[in-house]
Amino acid sequence: MYLALRTAKLNELEQLFPLIRDSSVYSPEERIKLLELWASVLRGGSGESAVVEDHNRPAHQRVVGFGLSVFVADWFADQAASMPPYIGQRLLELYRDNRSPILTRKQVAQANVREGLNVLSLHVGWPEERLTPLEIKHMRHFLSDAFVVLHRGYKLRLLFHEFYGKEELSMLFAMGGVLWSDYAWFFQAHPDLAPPEERWPYLGGVRRDEALQQEATVSFAVFSSPPPRYAFTPREQEVLRIALLGSTDEAIAQALGLSLVTVKKLWKSIYERVAAKNPAALPFPWPEVSNGARRQKEKRRFLLDHIRSHPEEIRPRPTRKHRPQASDGG
Repeated sequence: MYLALRTAKLNELEQLFPLIRDSSVYSPEERIKLLELWASVLRGGSGESAVVEDHNRPAHQRVVGFGLSVFVADWFADQAASMPPYIGQRLLELYRDNRSPILTRKQVAQANVREGLNVLSLHVGWPEERLTPLEIKHMRHFLSDAFVVLHRGYKLRLLFHEFYGKEELSMLFAMGGVLWSDYAWFFQAHPDLAPPEERWPYLGGVRRDEALQQEATVSFAVFSSPPPRYAFTPREQEVLRIALLGSTDEAIAQALGLSLVTVKKLWKSIYERVAAKNPAALPFPWPEVSNGARRQKEKRRFLLDHIRSHPEEIRPRPTRKHRPQASDGG
């Protein structure tokens, strides 16, 4: 396997649905509504998506993994352990009743600088019939790494996920998580609904204080980011996010609907913020770099390498009016 990660596209959601581990619990009508929920999450900046491709496979079989997380309100996260099984169905019921706990982009930004975000890893899956047992293990590991990449830098309050079967349950503990519910109370009352052991649902999660006691785990890695230093504006963050994909200034301008002059001004502001708060992040001048264009290219490369190590700097934040003062470190 030669695996690569990208975000989900709106026009492929229907093809991704069969991959999710809990696909069998949704009726045809629920499936349609669930895909609507996914599209809302992707459009609204209310979560993170991961599509895994195996570049060793033909194009029509290349997608071999999928994950989708959503940021949810405190009340939903705190009540999750007492809910019946299949957390995705519970979320969908609330969404259909116009009581969705999914946060808006603005609410995500506010929670990210205040009490912290609750992340529900809503769906994860792979084409079980096309992968060997060893390839499935590789997929689980890759998706775990992807989860860290996609969520590190957020200020998290807690994260939780529904696992299926004892083998997946062991992953919860290996990741530093805690079992919240095995739903025994529900299936004892409804034995006709009890699934086979290999499909038995388990709800697990981890809170910030628990995660930071689990060194060298996925949980510790996700929760251990420092607060941001630079307080970039939302527009500056957009420039940085697109630049991290390797885009030129011309491509950035086109993507954001800005003039090239405006993009250059935003870069100037970004460099000034970094130089004022953390001069060591931009160790210039370099005498051996005499060419101006080359100097700018090296300067940008150095800055983007720094930002890759500090994703908290480009996570959603409130507008200046509602933003607390930037940290000098920590």
